[in-house]
Amino acid sequence: MVSFNCNFRSVYIQKVLQILQPTMGRTYKRKAGCRSYKDYGDEDIEKALEKVVNSNWSINKASKEFKIYYGTLFNKYKGLHVQKHGGQTVFSKQEEEAIIKSVVTCSDWGFPLNIEDLQMVTKSFLDRQGRQVSRFKDNMPGRDWVYSLIKIHNDTLTQRLAANIKRARASVSPEIISQYFNNLKKSIDSVPPSNLFNYDETNMADDLGKKKWLYRRGKKYPENIINHLKSAISIMFCGSASGILLPPYVIYKSEHMWDRWTENDPK
Repeated sequence: MVSFNCNFRSVYIQKVLQILQPTMGRTYKRKAGCRSYKDYGDEDIEKALEKVVNSNWSINKASKEFKIYYGTLFNKYKGLHVQKHGGQTVFSKQEEEAIIKSVVTCSDWGFPLNIEDLQMVTKSFLDRQGRQVSRFKDNMPGRDWVYSLIKIHNDTLTQRLAANIKRARASVSPEIISQYFNNLKKSIDSVPPSNLFNYDETNMADDLGKKKWLYRRGKKYPENIINHLKSAISIMFCGSASGILLPPYVIYKSEHMWDRWTENDPK
């Protein structure tokens, strides 16, 4: 009896979720055939117009044959009301592509934009043209509009977390790195591994400050170039080519060290 009640409850919950599904998300997905208008595509309209032009069909005959409203087919034939069905976009296709291209260019240069930056870029674009968009408050688009723009151009643009790097590190090119290792190989050619030590330093920031930025889709290492980072604790490592590792050296950003900072440290 208990298992029956549990199964009945799970089935009941699933049915309720199916009923509420269209209202639970931001993006509503229509089921095929659930509306009585425009259950045809652009290809059907093109075929109907070809029959009218090439086969001397009347618009009424093509409308009945392809199950397209007479008014819709008449407007397409006469070139009337050529705008897309539903709400019209603020920018043309060319203007949207220009905005996306500028965002991608900034990310390629190491200075990516975030959602707020894209809002400001769009507002500046409208202000320079002297256009006023009623659906935007003071020509400032909302975050939902920006998310919709990114979704439409998701094959080009994506939002990702970036690793903050300084300008000096970003200026190092692959050619400089290759030249360094070529010179290093000549310098250590006759040195035994026990005399070769590698020293490295890493930072443990108290506030990473990572944010999501807009990048070209497929970018392998998203980075954000900044002039200053947050305060951090420096940890230094040193090891030899023969496998000997020295104890790590920790530098705290403080004039006096507390005893509890050294608890459970490696000996």
